[in-house]
Amino acid sequence: MQESEIRFRTLVEHLPAITYTAALDESSTTLYISPQLEETLGVSPEAYKADPDFWVKNLHDKDRERVFREVSYSHKTGQPFFSEYRMTSTDGRIVWLRDEAVIVKDDKGKPLYLQGVMFDITKRKQDEEELAKHRDHLGEMVKERTTELEKRISEIEQLNSAMVNLMEDLRVSNKSLELSTRRLDNANKELEAFSYSVSHDLRAPLRAVDGFSRLLLEEYPDVLDEQGQHYLQRVRTGTQSMGQLIDDILNLSRIGRQPMEKKEINLESVAKNVYKTLKHEWKNRKVNFTVHHCPPALADHNLMQIVFTNLFSNALKFTRNKKEARIEIGCKTKDKQTVFFVKDNGVGFDMKYAGKLFSPFQRLHHNEEYEGVGVGLSIVQRIIHRHGGRIWVESKLDAGTTFYFTV
Repeated sequence: MQESEIRFRTLVEHLPAITYTAALDESSTTLYISPQLEETLGVSPEAYKADPDFWVKNLHDKDRERVFREVSYSHKTGQPFFSEYRMTSTDGRIVWLRDEAVIVKDDKGKPLYLQGVMFDITKRKQDEEELAKHRDHLGEMVKERTTELEKRISEIEQLNSAMVNLMEDLRVSNKSLELSTRRLDNANKELEAFSYSVSHDLRAPLRAVDGFSRLLLEEYPDVLDEQGQHYLQRVRTGTQSMGQLIDDILNLSRIGRQPMEKKEINLESVAKNVYKTLKHEWKNRKVNFTVHHCPPALADHNLMQIVFTNLFSNALKFTRNKKEARIEIGCKTKDKQTVFFVKDNGVGFDMKYAGKLFSPFQRLHHNEEYEGVGVGLSIVQRIIHRHGGRIWVESKLDAGTTFYFTV
């Protein structure tokens, strides 16, 4: 256990984030906080723990009341804590932090302590402020140009006889509109560049986790037993999957602004190929996978692969506790339109929560039961809507779930 704690502490203390553990009593005593605290806020972990009021004293005045409410709500309800707020470092800098924490409970559900991680998002917030300035500036310019154009039109209506001046005014107005359009295009390009910048910020902690996991596997093969190496490999697989998810979201955003390559494709073949790629999720399980004959569909091949990947992963995840998982792919005709479906015999859910299902980062099950971040079904919905189709779901607790969609 000591060796395990050392390895865990080494990994945590090299992450590009501040990890901490705090008591849940009224004192909220900090039990542990990682050394990254000193690099971020200029205070050592020892000094921070010695001064229990440091966090409160250095919390920004404009954020204090809101953050206190969020902390209180988390403690009362047991829900995960998530907030973004400003802190003042020991050298007077304003540092933005994203604070995410969960209440750790024992196997009987009794709260034990608060476990959290804080990321320095100062650069992201500065970029957001800069982008907001650009947007405000663009809005002012559009408003100014619009006012100028309206004034010109009024003058033209009053001075109808002055045709030469009218044509000159129109020429000037057209140039102004062209200039505004160019600036708008530039602003859109800046927004896209900002999206990529954020994606790099997301990739940084993933690369760190993957890198240190790889180092543990390569440099400590004699220390880690086979099971430990397996766990680290799963960590690497997870971080790589998250990186791929970031790429998928960015690619989907880019595709949304470009024409799709829609052509007649065989969704049966797409579904079977995707299922094969997910072999690592079902190879040690008993899964009855059935594909019924369906007519060709006019759709983008790559995007439909993403649709089936997310729906199959979802089905495999929520049938995990079944002795025999059943996943069925098929279609039916409704109102002279082909409706495709993906059906499973998993845990299902109460349909009164169906409205949350396709919203980003909304989850119907606890992370302790089923992993995931709640993005997959949102991506599926966006792709289906991009095809001009619709998607809906039918489910019942302990009786499985069926997703229907048209393209």
